[in-house]
Amino acid sequence: MRDHCAKALAERDQANALAARERQTHSLIACNHHTPAVFERYHRARALVERDRFDEAFVRWHGHYADDPAHALAALSALSRLADRDGCHQLAARYDAMHTALRRGSRWYPGTVAARALAPHHACISVAQLRHDAQQFEYLFGLGVLGDAFIDLIARYRRLAARLQAVQPDLYPALSAVAHDDLDDVYQRIVHLRPTPCVAQLLRRRWAGHGNGVAVVDRLLSAEALSELQRFCLQSTVWLDRGDGLLAARYESGFNCPLLVQLAQALQPQGHTLLQLRATRSLAPRARAPLRAGIAAVKVLLWLTPDDANRDPRGGGLHIGERYIGYRQNRAVVFDARLPHGAAACDFRDDHAGRQVTVELLYARPLARSAKPPRLAASLQSPPRHTRANAAPRRYAAPAWARSTACGPAWPTAWARSPAA
Repeated sequence: MRDHCAKALAERDQANALAARERQTHSLIACNHHTPAVFERYHRARALVERDRFDEAFVRWHGHYADDPAHALAALSALSRLADRDGCHQLAARYDAMHTALRRGSRWYPGTVAARALAPHHACISVAQLRHDAQQFEYLFGLGVLGDAFIDLIARYRRLAARLQAVQPDLYPALSAVAHDDLDDVYQRIVHLRPTPCVAQLLRRRWAGHGNGVAVVDRLLSAEALSELQRFCLQSTVWLDRGDGLLAARYESGFNCPLLVQLAQALQPQGHTLLQLRATRSLAPRARAPLRAGIAAVKVLLWLTPDDANRDPRGGGLHIGERYIGYRQNRAVVFDARLPHGAAACDFRDDHAGRQVTVELLYARPLARSAKPPRLAASLQSPPRHTRANAAPRRYAAPAWARSTACGPAWPTAWARSPAA
């Protein structure tokens, strides 16, 4: 009888959670000027994403994007955040992949409805972006990923970069004012997104030290996981100039693959939700960054570039307050983001494979959700008193290293297509 009641209560709670999520999803999609027919179109598009039917979903979401770009992108972002909050990381990745395909799609990616590809949201020419992209296209051409058509494109990129460097190196002119006809179908678009599936063994779980709210983990990833993640970062055309000597790639703009989702799940601290997954890539030697404190969250930094690419072994690491943590490949630093921190001066090799790549994951503790008033909920769950024998708890929960790294269903092959040679 007791087991039957517990099962009934669990089913009731699950049904209530599904109903609440459906109401939240409806409110995310809702707009005053939308008709019932538009509501139905949005819900059908959302259902196709949840059912893993990417090509059909892309056609529907592209129709919404053509009608109202801002609302379509906002709805995808909100649905992704809602899925992440509920622990559905695979579903969140699908929404982010759709967001990427709409904003940065090309005739190579995702490969469907190529004639409908629209211009990127931020279409400004950067000399650093042109030089990096030309170097990356050349690297991909050497691997046989890109075809002969990119030989002329690489030359055009470098000629335009040299012309802008001579005239206005620090300005970012609009793409339409410089070379719209030559670069619009490639510049700041996804040309290649390397298929990077999950791996059988993700973590090695070797701790190097910890203390003062900071944990350092050496040889975090297995050899296979490290190699796959490096190749994804080197080959995927997801990097955008940040304007401070760094390129950045964000989860919703293309830095998205099954292995990254697996990593985000494995490192997620208990009771926290994934707030951001991004990466940075160095362009040139940089001076030490000033110390800055962030929001109340757990931050994980992971370095991928080989140690022999670091031309200054004393640099490339991270300053956290008065403490310095040196650079090492496959080293992760886990700390409270509220601690003042900043990147150390660095000098890495100037070739495509030698630039410093840092993966950053940010986890935040969600606000308590309760149907009771805040005062009543606080009185029901009052914290215990802390004495010398019962010390105060840590600022954050340690990453769940022993958690299973299973990544769920297989990643759709249509989400990561290579351009035809």
